[in-house]
Parts: sequence; structure tokens; C-alpha cells
Amino acid sequence: MAWHNYKKLNDINIISVMKKLDIDTSRGKRALCFLHDDHNPSLSIYERTNSWFCFTCNKGGNVIELVKSYFNYDTDEACRWLEIEFGITPKPTGWKWIKKKRVNSPKNYDEEKIAVDSEILEWVISNTVLTEKAKHFLFEERKIREEVCECLNIKAIDYEKELIEKLLKEFGEERIIKNHIIEKGQYGNKLTWNAPCLLFPYYDANRKMVNIQSRYLNHTNDNKIPRFRFIKDSKTSIFNAQLLPRLKQFDSLLLTEGVTDCLAALSFGINSVAIPGASAFKNEYIDLLKNFTLFICPDTDKAGGRLMLEIKEKMKSQYCVVRELKLDDGSKDIGEYYSKYENLRFGK
Repeated sequence: MAWHNYKKLNDINIISVMKKLDIDTSRGKRALCFLHDDHNPSLSIYERTNSWFCFTCNKGGNVIELVKSYFNYDTDEACRWLEIEFGITPKPTGWKWIKKKRVNSPKNYDEEKIAVDSEILEWVISNTVLTEKAKHFLFEERKIREEVCECLNIKAIDYEKELIEKLLKEFGEERIIKNHIIEKGQYGNKLTWNAPCLLFPYYDANRKMVNIQSRYLNHTNDNKIPRFRFIKDSKTSIFNAQLLPRLKQFDSLLLTEGVTDCLAALSFGINSVAIPGASAFKNEYIDLLKNFTLFICPDTDKAGGRLMLEIKEKMKSQYCVVRELKLDDGSKDIGEYYSKYENLRFGK
């Protein structure tokens, strides 16, 4: 592989690179993902960290990773593309870029994702605690009630190394890597969740653990780490789905956009479940939600508005009316609202 100045290449403005790749950036911080059949923009653009992440594919990274993913190139090919397209090296006579063939994603994108070993997930949650850093974020910054976090089994990680060693000892390297809990990197094994982070366990309606989503806790994100992260290539689902069998038909249920908003709603005493983001509502959720009186409190941005319309349209086929829960004080989401008015009974 040829020598490349990786730092210089990754410092090229990501919007400029996307424009070269004909990725529409007119939506600002969102774009349609080029890796799958995307109709609701699921690719987030982080100009501050010069990075990108798709919450449907669970893929993202720096500028070089963008070019690699777009063309299906290796690192050397992606660097050469950046060098030539941005005038770092001369363009060879007759040079032509060829996008390598990529297997088309199926219409149901989730079919190609892995179902993670529940035994490993249960072990991770049983062998971690709620750290002091996590408690500060949840109880002091977000004002979430401690009993809510205890009921949902929320835990945290401060450091990766010790947990990796325990996982390898308990399950063996082959099984852990197969389930994408750790990945082999240039400098050794790396945990799928970037510490320090919260761990949100996802259960199905039968209380079987099906995934763990992390929430990165550092305020500065110099390493271009996504704030929320599932296990790589894993299936996603509704958060707090274990609540649904305990509800009766036509009971009120609030659907939030993201786990932390769900925790705020539960702290208010409202029955609530969450989808992982504005582009993550799947058709399979319709049967789970159709028997309830459904409310939704999306984020007060364009993505939240699109989410509201999409869910209304999809639930209409099941004669389920979806009502919007509006925030009357200008808060961007219910999490922000709760942190201001934690002692009020929201919605009363």
C-alpha cells in the first residue's frame, strides 16, 4: 500500500467530499444514505467532527471511510481518489474512477443483520454497574428517576479493557467476534461500544434481551465517535417492548424518538416505548402498537415532523389513530421538557 497523509485527507471538508460523490447535502445535517434504499434521510452529517453515520446501516466514520463505503474501495483506493479529486496529487492521463460492484440490499434491510447471542448480552448487563459518570448524567443532568433506570436494567462502562478480558475468558474469542461484541483492530481487540458510555438493554415482548445500545458520555467527541451505537450489523427493535404485554387494549402509550426521551416520559409516570431514531420506524412495529391509544412526541425538527407523518400513515391501515403530544414551552423534545419540570405531571 502506498504512503498517504491520512490526517490531511480526513481533514478535507466532508460536505465538499459528499458533493463530489453527488450525495445531496441540501437537507443540512441529514442525507439519504447511499448504502441502502433510503426514503427518509437516515445518514447524519457531523460538520464539527467532519464525520458521518447512518442509523439504519449502523455504519459511518471519517472522510476516508465515506469514500471507501461509497465506492466499495479499500483504504489505498479511497486515499488515491481523495488525493486526485482534491488536487493533492496530479490526475493521471485517462484516469477513470470505477465504482466497484456492491450486492444490492434487500427491500427488508433488517433481514441481512445478525441476531446477537442473548446469553452474551445478559452476561454484559449482569457484569456491569451504573458508574458514577453515568449516574451524574442520568440523575443530575437529565433528572431521570433512579427507579426507572433500575427497572430497565440500565448499566454503564467506564473502561473497555477489563470487560473485554472478562468476555474473552467467559465466552472465547470466536463466539465474541462472531456476535460483533468485539472487533480485531490494529492495536488489539476493541469493544463495539465506545467507553465511557451508558448501556441500554433492548428486550422483546417476551423479555428476551435482543440488543444493547450505548450512549457515549464524553461531552467532547474528538475521535468522531457516534453518540448512540448498536452492535455492528445487528437487528434493532423497540426500546422497552417488555412493557407492552402488561398494557390493556386501548391503553395510552407514548412513542418517543430515542431512549433518553423514553426515560423522561417514564419518569413522568407515562407508559412509553421508543424507536432508536427518526428514520427507524419499521413495518413490523405496526402489529406491536396497533391495539393501543398511540401518542407521539417527536423532536421539534424536520426529521421529527417526517416521523410523525410516516407513523400516522402506517398506523392508519390498522385503524389506529396517532395523536401528537405537543410541548407548549418550546422545548425541543420531552427529555428537555422533563429536565425543566420534573415535579409536574406532564399531560395532566
